[in-house]
Amino acid sequence: IRLLKFVVSVIGIALVWMALKVGRAVEYQKTILVPSGLDTKMVVTGDDISEEGIEFYAQRITSLRFTYSPGTARKYFTLLLRMYSPEAYPDAWKALYDLADKIETANVTSVFYLDKLTVDKKNKQIIAEGVSRKYKDNTPLDSGGVHCIISYKVHQGMFQILKIEEREKK
Repeated sequence: IRLLKFVVSVIGIALVWMALKVGRAVEYQKTILVPSGLDTKMVVTGDDISEEGIEFYAQRITSLRFTYSPGTARKYFTLLLRMYSPEAYPDAWKALYDLADKIETANVTSVFYLDKLTVDKKNKQIIAEGVSRKYKDNTPLDSGGVHCIISYKVHQGMFQILKIEEREKK
């Protein structure tokens, strides 16, 4: 009986010790996700993201938002909408699909060239500047500078857009 008590006690202590070790292991666990197109190291911790990650998302956002044709606008805008936060989604959905209607009706194509990217991590904003060239039926319409402010947040490790404000640069 003493031997049985001793064995049960040792097994109990071993289980408690293992439970504590598993708990610590979970604390130090990392999940590595590699978005397609990412060629540099990006670190996301809680509600923060590295500068490389912000630049990656900014390039993707500006490409999806400002480069389109009548056949691709809705598809690109749908991909962009996946990046919006739930509270910003309804307004963004309406604005982007209204724009898609105009693009399809007018048969306009746009190409965007990113020139400068500035990250303000304190205010969680990305300032993107570039040139947008628009075409109607393969005829050049105009070229203009675009100044875009992307407000974002990182929630539970996910990059989310809060708002995209765009201004034409003169």
